[in-house]
Amino acid sequence: METEKQEVKLTKTIVKIDLPKSFDEKKFYDIAKKLYYDVQKGFMDFEYDKLKLILNDNIYNQFEKQMKSLQNSGRRAIRDNIEIKDFKITKFVDNINNILVTVNMGIVEDKYTIKIGEPHKVNCRYETYYEIVFKKSNDWIIESLNLINSRSKKN
Repeated sequence: METEKQEVKLTKTIVKIDLPKSFDEKKFYDIAKKLYYDVQKGFMDFEYDKLKLILNDNIYNQFEKQMKSLQNSGRRAIRDNIEIKDFKITKFVDNINNILVTVNMGIVEDKYTIKIGEPHKVNCRYETYYEIVFKKSNDWIIESLNLINSRSKKN
């Protein structure tokens, strides 16, 4: 049985939804990008304390398990050449105690694991789409991180 290949087109756009005039989309994009990068670096470098500050408890617990498993097997995850190719704000909720911003984010990056101490030999480029909910009470954190689609991509 033949299946039809679907190509996902990446665009760097921000979908216009009803946002308060005081909400700076460009500033938020920079915050979201930094949070994503910090999560990937923290995961790569086993920075448990850093991740605890920027992820909600459920996501942190998942990352902690994965990192401990990698450490126990003498491996580490590599995340390189991260590019945000698509960024769309899809929902904005301003509650009394916090703000929730839902974003669809398309990312292209090199993702692979290596044995600790070995040089980076293998590059595997992935195109990944997430729905991410960012929450601000005091500082911005990642409240929810849902994988929509991921596929390897030829260099």
